[in-house]
Amino acid sequence: KTKKTDGIFIDVGARVGEWTNLLIEHFPNEKFLCFEPDKIACEVIRNKNNSNIEIFNCGLSNENKKEKLNFAINRPSHSSFIMRPHFIYEKMDVEEIVVDVCRLDSLVNQNINYLKIDTEGYEYNVLKGASKLLENNKIEFIQFEYGGTFREIGVKLNDVIGFLKDYDYGVYEMINGKPNAILNYVDNYQYNNFIATKYTL
Repeated sequence: KTKKTDGIFIDVGARVGEWTNLLIEHFPNEKFLCFEPDKIACEVIRNKNNSNIEIFNCGLSNENKKEKLNFAINRPSHSSFIMRPHFIYEKMDVEEIVVDVCRLDSLVNQNINYLKIDTEGYEYNVLKGASKLLENNKIEFIQFEYGGTFREIGVKLNDVIGFLKDYDYGVYEMINGKPNAILNYVDNYQYNNFIATKYTL
């Protein structure tokens, strides 16, 4: 039987819950919070009828407000709060939808075992909206996606590293499945996932 811990798992940019589905197999007794601004994707998660999953039909950012989401109709996973260049040059069908965005620390005050962020360029904003949680040592592990969306929104990875360092988090690049500590990063905007924690990995 899997031991129950005192924290929660959070999936930001959950889409239809693929990441949550994977993790919940390994942690079947844990609580998962899914944040997703697309109502249809939220319904897919809701239809699974899993009582361990709580769904928030909103995006996350550094403010509580309304925001325009560029919804890529044929490729919903590419939807973003920024107008991505390939939306235009690939002549993609994009619909502008006004959605709610919130600060994570205005909705959650529990201990968080694991915070996963995949928000197509808004990862830094999501982290800034969790500053009170970071300050109060509420988040154990953070996983965030990096890639071309950082260039498109004008954020450097060193901005994120510096921000997290202020809260005593180290950042690790995942290379061949192994964490490598990074202190300074030359942006190449190649897709990868990074892990942040106060532990030494």
